Amino acid sequence: MNPITTAPKTEWAAARFGAYAANLRFEHLTPLAVHRAKQIVLDTIGTALGGWKRGFGDEVVAYTRKYAPGDAASILGDGGRSSMEGAAFANATNAKMLGMDDSHRNYGHVGAEVFPAVLAVSEANKRSGKDLITAMAAGYDVFGRIGRQTRNTHLARGLDGKGTLGTLGSAVAAGYAFGCDGVKMNHALAIAASLACGMETYTQDPNKTHTKDLIAGFGARNGVFAAQLAASGLCGPRGAIEGEMGFISAFGDTFDAEAAFRGLGSEFEIETIGFKPHAGCRHVHQGVDVAWMVRGQDGFDASRVAKIELGTYKHAIEAEFRRTTSPESLSSAGYSIPTAVCIGLVFGAWYPEDIQKYTDPRVAKLLATVTTHEDTTLAANGAHLKVTLDDGRVFEARTDYAKGEPENMLTDEEFEAKFKRLGEGALPSKRLDEIIAAVWSLEQVSDVGALARLVSQG
Repeated sequence: MNPITTAPKTEWAAARFGAYAANLRFEHLTPLAVHRAKQIVLDTIGTALGGWKRGFGDEVVAYTRKYAPGDAASILGDGGRSSMEGAAFANATNAKMLGMDDSHRNYGHVGAEVFPAVLAVSEANKRSGKDLITAMAAGYDVFGRIGRQTRNTHLARGLDGKGTLGTLGSAVAAGYAFGCDGVKMNHALAIAASLACGMETYTQDPNKTHTKDLIAGFGARNGVFAAQLAASGLCGPRGAIEGEMGFISAFGDTFDAEAAFRGLGSEFEIETIGFKPHAGCRHVHQGVDVAWMVRGQDGFDASRVAKIELGTYKHAIEAEFRRTTSPESLSSAGYSIPTAVCIGLVFGAWYPEDIQKYTDPRVAKLLATVTTHEDTTLAANGAHLKVTLDDGRVFEARTDYAKGEPENMLTDEEFEAKFKRLGEGALPSKRLDEIIAAVWSLEQVSDVGALARLVSQG
């Protein structure tokens, strides 16, 4: 039975989503949805470990230990214990720090919020791996189906989906782990709509800012909080999503219920997610991909570049900070597609340590030659790169889909390699191998607390 049929079509959206999520079962999921969930789990654990060791993770953990004490859930990597909300906040913030978390080209980042939220509640409530996978699928469905309808407005208004949509998706996933029925799940989503928050002001600030990552923590923490309130019997308003003065009124324009619920229960948003093999903003990754293609061609010499012409999709270069050839800080370098292309051509990599090379004289020399333009012939989030050397030779490369998109997906071996590289220094290599094995067999795990405790220093 399709779980969405348990809710009348005349109900408010939160009630329909709530009934769907509460009645979803592991057996309803497709094999692809299950496997994507496992990839997300491995990927998000890796980004959380990497963020904890390379970012401001120590400060986040210290804050959580002091202000969110408890013994309900694990702080990944550090191995400390916290309340459910505290663990969700710390793990989500750390998972976002490297900018290497999953991303959907139509509505943004999901896993850095949803997985830490559901992991914390699942650990506290001794949920199984099947439960965690199912909860994630439900959370992704709500995030994505509302996100598709609010993305353009979010972009125009400077809103950050990690904190707005992330709160909604996390509330549903956490509500599932709490064992909420349809009514309580409805209220979890309705309460979450009033906790939604987040602005992308950090993209305009060349100075040091932590909010890009903290907002992921806000989304996960607020989602857990909303679900906890609903599970305790507290109620949110009717029409919290599409009603007058609801979520759509605040963060979108219109709500198309038919589109939002079409295929729900048989077409899973989690199947359509993309992953990030590189660091920095997702909208520069296609530039890295084509730079690597050019760099690998016979006869190419980065020291002899005379002109770089990059065509890509509109959003990747629409904002000045995305097309700048003179980034003012490490943060702004991570959002600059010309910088990504030039570092890719010179160094052949785009990990956090590579972005730090944005001031290298070889990179600066190439940046002065870059022009960008919109290429409407590309299928989705791709790029076309044309590099001319000082002797007139031309090197070109094109991709319609950035590496990691569903149409150009990473292999499981590539996921494992990324996980090991990010987890290096956080945990012993033997422990990393054990985590990989546990994730690939997640549906066989009876208590996901064992996985959470595995991802620690203890």
